[in-house]
Amino acid sequence: MLGGYCITDSALAVTQVGTVNAGANQATAAHFVSGDNRLTLENGYTGRQWCKLNGNNDVLALGGSADGTFDTSLVGTDASDIFRRFESFEKPVAAPGR
Repeated sequence: MLGGYCITDSALAVTQVGTVNAGANQATAAHFVSGDNRLTLENGYTGRQWCKLNGNNDVLALGGSADGTFDTSLVGTDASDIFRRFESFEKPVAAPGR
């Protein structure tokens, strides 16, 4: 990628497992422009230049059936926050017997 966002559009559902980085001339890797957006982070995701939201009902979800850790200090509304402007958060519970 020469520059710009790696992911940009409206009403997106993105599952992140590997690495997503911003282009050479952009500080943000993903820009969810409008609508209802969902970003699910699976164990193994990486990236320190992540996400800016302008939607109406944006969800940050922690996915996968394995236990993991997530640094909640990366979430907020400041420009320095990696995950910013999400309206809700989810951690689905694994089904019994999984």
